[in-house]
Amino acid sequence: VAVKLLRQQDDSRMDRFSNEVRILRMLEHPRIARFFDAGEVDLGSGFKVPWVAMELGDANLREHVQEKGPLSPRELASVGIQMCEALEYVHSKQIIHRDVKPDNFVWCGTDVRMIDFGIAKLSGEDVSSRPLDQFTQHLEFVGPVFFSSPELIAYAGNKKHPVDRRSDLFQLGKVLWFLATGTISAGIPSRRQCPLNGRLHDIVIGLLNDDPADRPASAVTVRDQ
Repeated sequence: VAVKLLRQQDDSRMDRFSNEVRILRMLEHPRIARFFDAGEVDLGSGFKVPWVAMELGDANLREHVQEKGPLSPRELASVGIQMCEALEYVHSKQIIHRDVKPDNFVWCGTDVRMIDFGIAKLSGEDVSSRPLDQFTQHLEFVGPVFFSSPELIAYAGNKKHPVDRRSDLFQLGKVLWFLATGTISAGIPSRRQCPLNGRLHDIVIGLLNDDPADRPASAVTVRDQ
Protein backbone atom coordinates (compact mmCIF):
# COMPACT_ATOMS: atom_id res chain seq x y z
CA VAL A 1 0.00 0.00 0.00
CA ALA A 2 1.17 3.52 -0.79
CA VAL A 3 0.07 6.58 1.15
CA LYS A 4 0.58 9.60 -1.07
CA LEU A 5 0.74 13.05 0.52
CA LEU A 6 0.57 16.28 -1.41
CA ARG A 7 3.47 18.50 -0.35
CA GLN A 8 3.33 21.12 -3.12
CA GLN A 9 -0.05 22.75 -2.81
CA ASP A 10 -0.43 25.09 -5.75
CA ASP A 11 -3.92 25.27 -7.24
CA SER A 12 -3.20 22.92 -10.13
CA ARG A 13 -1.72 20.15 -8.00
CA MET A 14 -4.44 20.49 -5.37
CA ASP A 15 -7.12 20.20 -8.02
CA ARG A 16 -5.45 17.23 -9.70
CA PHE A 17 -5.11 15.48 -6.35
CA SER A 18 -8.76 15.96 -5.41
CA ASN A 19 -9.82 15.00 -8.93
CA GLU A 20 -7.88 11.74 -8.73
CA VAL A 21 -9.57 10.86 -5.44
CA ARG A 22 -12.96 11.70 -6.98
CA ILE A 23 -12.32 9.40 -9.96
CA LEU A 24 -10.78 6.58 -7.91
CA ARG A 25 -13.88 6.44 -5.70
CA MET A 26 -15.82 5.48 -8.84
CA LEU A 27 -13.51 2.62 -9.82
CA GLU A 28 -13.06 -0.96 -8.64
CA HIS A 29 -11.46 -3.38 -11.07
CA PRO A 30 -8.56 -5.90 -11.06
CA ARG A 31 -6.69 -3.81 -13.66
CA ILE A 32 -6.96 -0.55 -11.70
CA ALA A 33 -4.76 0.14 -8.65
CA ARG A 34 -7.02 -0.31 -5.64
CA PHE A 35 -8.20 2.76 -3.76
CA PHE A 36 -8.51 2.40 0.01
CA ASP A 37 -9.16 5.79 1.55
CA ALA A 38 -8.35 9.50 1.45
CA GLY A 39 -8.39 12.41 3.85
CA GLU A 40 -6.36 15.23 5.36
CA VAL A 41 -3.69 15.54 8.04
CA ASP A 42 -4.16 18.66 10.14
CA LEU A 43 -0.73 20.08 10.99
CA GLY A 44 -2.16 22.98 12.94
CA SER A 45 -2.46 26.70 12.21
CA GLY A 46 -5.01 25.86 9.55
CA PHE A 47 -2.51 23.95 7.40
CA LYS A 48 -3.84 20.62 6.12
CA VAL A 49 -2.08 18.05 3.94
CA PRO A 50 -4.32 15.84 1.77
CA TRP A 51 -3.48 12.15 1.47
CA VAL A 52 -4.68 9.10 -0.44
CA ALA A 53 -4.01 5.42 0.29
CA MET A 54 -3.92 3.02 -2.65
CA GLU A 55 -2.25 -0.08 -4.02
CA LEU A 56 1.45 0.55 -4.55
CA GLY A 57 2.62 -1.86 -7.24
CA ASP A 58 6.21 -2.21 -8.42
CA ALA A 59 8.12 -0.59 -11.30
CA ASN A 60 6.14 1.11 -14.02
CA LEU A 61 6.36 -0.07 -17.62
CA ARG A 62 8.59 2.78 -18.77
CA GLU A 63 11.13 1.86 -16.08
CA HIS A 64 10.86 -1.80 -17.05
CA VAL A 65 11.60 -1.16 -20.73
CA GLN A 66 14.44 1.23 -19.95
CA GLU A 67 16.08 -1.21 -17.52
CA LYS A 68 15.27 -4.60 -19.09
CA GLY A 69 14.39 -3.85 -22.67
CA PRO A 70 11.17 -4.40 -24.63
CA LEU A 71 8.62 -6.95 -23.49
CA SER A 72 8.75 -10.41 -25.01
CA PRO A 73 5.91 -11.24 -27.43
CA ARG A 74 4.25 -13.37 -24.75
CA GLU A 75 4.54 -10.62 -22.12
CA LEU A 76 3.32 -8.03 -24.61
CA ALA A 77 0.20 -10.04 -25.42
CA SER A 78 -0.64 -10.46 -21.74
CA VAL A 79 0.05 -6.83 -20.83
CA GLY A 80 -1.76 -5.52 -23.91
CA ILE A 81 -4.89 -7.48 -23.04
CA GLN A 82 -4.76 -6.20 -19.45
CA MET A 83 -4.37 -2.59 -20.57
CA CYS A 84 -7.36 -3.00 -22.88
CA GLU A 85 -9.39 -4.42 -19.99
CA ALA A 86 -8.46 -1.45 -17.81
CA LEU A 87 -9.41 1.05 -20.51
CA GLU A 88 -12.66 -0.69 -21.38
CA TYR A 89 -13.70 -0.60 -17.72
CA VAL A 90 -12.73 3.06 -17.34
CA HIS A 91 -14.64 3.95 -20.50
CA SER A 92 -17.68 1.97 -19.32
CA LYS A 93 -17.79 4.38 -16.38
CA GLN A 94 -17.87 7.27 -18.88
CA ILE A 95 -14.36 8.32 -17.83
CA ILE A 96 -11.57 9.46 -20.16
CA HIS A 97 -8.11 8.90 -18.69
CA ARG A 98 -6.30 11.39 -21.01
CA ASP A 99 -2.84 10.38 -19.74
CA VAL A 100 -2.27 6.87 -21.06
CA LYS A 101 1.50 6.30 -21.06
CA PRO A 102 3.95 3.60 -19.91
CA ASP A 103 4.55 5.42 -16.62
CA ASN A 104 0.90 4.98 -15.69
CA PHE A 105 0.88 1.18 -15.68
CA VAL A 106 2.70 -0.59 -12.84
CA TRP A 107 3.55 -4.22 -12.24
CA CYS A 108 1.74 -6.16 -9.53
CA GLY A 109 3.44 -9.53 -9.76
CA THR A 110 3.00 -10.64 -13.37
CA ASP A 111 -0.06 -8.42 -13.84
CA VAL A 112 -0.30 -4.69 -14.47
CA ARG A 113 -2.47 -1.99 -12.91
CA MET A 114 -3.47 1.40 -14.31
CA ILE A 115 -2.67 4.41 -12.11
CA ASP A 116 -2.75 8.24 -12.09
CA PHE A 117 -6.20 9.63 -12.75
CA GLY A 118 -5.19 13.20 -11.94
CA ILE A 119 -6.35 14.67 -15.26
CA ALA A 120 -9.08 12.11 -15.98
CA LYS A 121 -12.57 13.45 -16.52
CA LEU A 122 -16.09 12.30 -17.21
CA SER A 123 -17.25 12.22 -20.82
CA GLY A 124 -18.90 15.52 -21.67
CA GLU A 125 -17.62 17.16 -18.49
CA ASP A 126 -16.18 20.63 -19.00
CA VAL A 127 -13.05 21.00 -16.86
CA SER A 128 -11.38 23.58 -19.10
CA SER A 129 -11.59 26.32 -16.46
CA ARG A 130 -10.31 24.17 -13.62
CA PRO A 131 -6.67 24.34 -12.48
CA LEU A 132 -6.18 20.60 -13.09
CA ASP A 133 -6.74 21.16 -16.79
CA GLN A 134 -3.82 23.56 -17.11
CA PHE A 135 -1.45 20.59 -17.23
CA THR A 136 0.03 21.82 -20.51
CA GLN A 137 1.63 24.68 -18.60
CA HIS A 138 3.72 22.37 -16.43
CA LEU A 139 6.93 20.60 -17.26
CA GLU A 140 5.31 17.23 -16.58
CA PHE A 141 3.42 17.60 -19.87
CA VAL A 142 6.72 17.08 -21.70
CA GLY A 143 6.47 13.33 -21.01
CA PRO A 144 2.84 12.71 -21.97
CA VAL A 145 3.09 14.82 -25.11
CA PHE A 146 5.06 12.03 -26.79
CA PHE A 147 2.05 9.75 -26.34
CA SER A 148 -0.72 12.30 -26.87
CA SER A 149 -3.33 12.11 -29.58
CA PRO A 150 -3.69 14.88 -32.20
CA GLU A 151 -6.93 16.00 -30.59
CA LEU A 152 -5.40 16.17 -27.10
CA ILE A 153 -2.57 18.32 -28.44
CA ALA A 154 -5.12 20.52 -30.23
CA TYR A 155 -7.11 20.77 -26.99
CA ALA A 156 -4.06 22.26 -25.27
CA GLY A 157 -4.52 25.35 -27.43
CA ASN A 158 -8.30 25.27 -27.84
CA LYS A 159 -10.31 23.99 -24.88
CA LYS A 160 -13.37 23.55 -27.10
CA HIS A 161 -11.66 20.93 -29.25
CA PRO A 162 -13.42 17.57 -28.64
CA VAL A 163 -11.51 14.80 -26.89
CA ASP A 164 -13.17 11.47 -26.13
CA ARG A 165 -12.28 7.86 -25.34
CA ARG A 166 -10.74 7.42 -28.78
CA SER A 167 -7.90 9.68 -27.61
CA ASP A 168 -7.07 7.06 -24.98
CA LEU A 169 -6.99 4.43 -27.73
CA PHE A 170 -4.52 6.50 -29.76
CA GLN A 171 -2.30 6.72 -26.70
CA LEU A 172 -2.67 2.97 -26.18
CA GLY A 173 -1.25 2.43 -29.67
CA LYS A 174 1.79 4.55 -28.81
CA VAL A 175 2.29 2.65 -25.57
CA LEU A 176 2.02 -0.79 -27.19
CA TRP A 177 4.65 0.13 -29.77
CA PHE A 178 6.99 1.44 -27.07
CA LEU A 179 6.59 -1.73 -25.01
CA ALA A 180 7.29 -3.90 -28.05
CA THR A 181 10.25 -1.99 -29.51
CA GLY A 182 11.61 0.34 -26.83
CA THR A 183 11.11 3.31 -29.15
CA ILE A 184 8.51 6.06 -29.26
CA SER A 185 7.17 6.50 -32.76
CA ALA A 186 7.01 10.11 -33.91
CA GLY A 187 4.84 9.20 -36.88
CA ILE A 188 4.02 5.97 -38.68
CA PRO A 189 6.14 3.22 -37.11
CA SER A 190 8.26 0.99 -39.32
CA ARG A 191 6.79 -2.43 -40.04
CA ARG A 192 10.35 -3.77 -40.10
CA GLN A 193 10.62 -3.08 -36.36
CA CYS A 194 7.54 -5.12 -35.50
CA PRO A 195 8.55 -8.12 -33.35
CA LEU A 196 5.33 -9.96 -34.28
CA ASN A 197 5.87 -10.19 -38.04
CA GLY A 198 3.64 -7.24 -38.76
CA ARG A 199 0.65 -8.26 -36.64
CA LEU A 200 1.25 -5.65 -33.94
CA HIS A 201 2.11 -3.08 -36.58
CA ASP A 202 -1.33 -3.52 -38.15
CA ILE A 203 -3.03 -3.02 -34.77
CA VAL A 204 -0.96 0.04 -33.91
CA ILE A 205 -1.46 1.66 -37.33
CA GLY A 206 -5.21 1.41 -36.82
CA LEU A 207 -4.95 3.06 -33.41
CA LEU A 208 -2.74 5.90 -34.67
CA ASN A 209 -5.14 7.25 -37.27
CA ASP A 210 -5.28 11.05 -37.01
CA ASP A 211 -9.05 11.01 -37.42
CA PRO A 212 -10.66 9.42 -34.32
CA ALA A 213 -13.46 8.06 -36.52
CA ASP A 214 -10.90 5.85 -38.30
CA ARG A 215 -9.69 4.19 -35.08
CA PRO A 216 -11.15 1.04 -33.51
CA ALA A 217 -14.43 1.69 -31.74
CA SER A 218 -13.37 0.40 -28.33
CA ALA A 219 -10.63 -1.20 -26.26
CA VAL A 220 -12.53 -4.50 -26.58
CA THR A 221 -12.06 -4.35 -30.34
CA VAL A 222 -8.32 -3.86 -29.85
CA ARG A 223 -8.13 -6.68 -27.28
CA ASP A 224 -9.85 -9.12 -29.61
CA GLN A 225 -7.35 -8.46 -32.39
